Amino acid sequence: MAQHTVGEVENSIPEPVVVLANGNPPSHRHPLFILNNAATLICTDGAATNAVKLGRIPDVIIGDMDSMDEAHIPPESDVIVMTSQHNTDLEKVLDWCVGKKVPSATLLGLSGMREDHMMANFAVFSEYSHKLKLTAVTDYGIIHHVAGNESFDCKAGVTVSLLLATSEPTISSHGLKYTLEAETLKTGGHGISNRAQSEHFSLEVSGGSLFLIIGHID
Repeated sequence: MAQHTVGEVENSIPEPVVVLANGNPPSHRHPLFILNNAATLICTDGAATNAVKLGRIPDVIIGDMDSMDEAHIPPESDVIVMTSQHNTDLEKVLDWCVGKKVPSATLLGLSGMREDHMMANFAVFSEYSHKLKLTAVTDYGIIHHVAGNESFDCKAGVTVSLLLATSEPTISSHGLKYTLEAETLKTGGHGISNRAQSEHFSLEVSGGSLFLIIGHID
């Protein structure tokens, strides 16, 4: 095991990069497939044990190590100790990814467990989406942070929900059952439980940002 105080793994970071946070570990086949096919698996310190239980050895473990018993750290993992108490372990991981110029990452384990931790995880997801391309996958769906014009592939009939992330974004949609035409997203229930009419839809978002949740259909 290589251990660093704030250090770096010397080699470039193979993609796809997957970050496992310390919420509920994934159990649905979609996030498990992503976990098992990560070229680089980075864990917050408390999530490393969950990764091992799921059959994956973390490539990198990052955090203040207050949630990790050193005796249980896999010897193959690089451990990067960041002791600052001014940011969360997920922020530490994403700061490291930004510093290593990682272009994109998939986040697992954001939801469940303590509600304050879960809400903080999604706030961090929103904040860092301006620094690298992030997607979150849970046992229930795929979550994107949208702050512009984007198109998405999916399965026809899948549930699509739009939730406020920052400010009050104005949204137009194409390809959803309930069309939005320059509508301002103000309330939590306004964008819940729409549906994709085909295998493709698009959103135009301005004046803020939103979380787009595409449910798993199987």
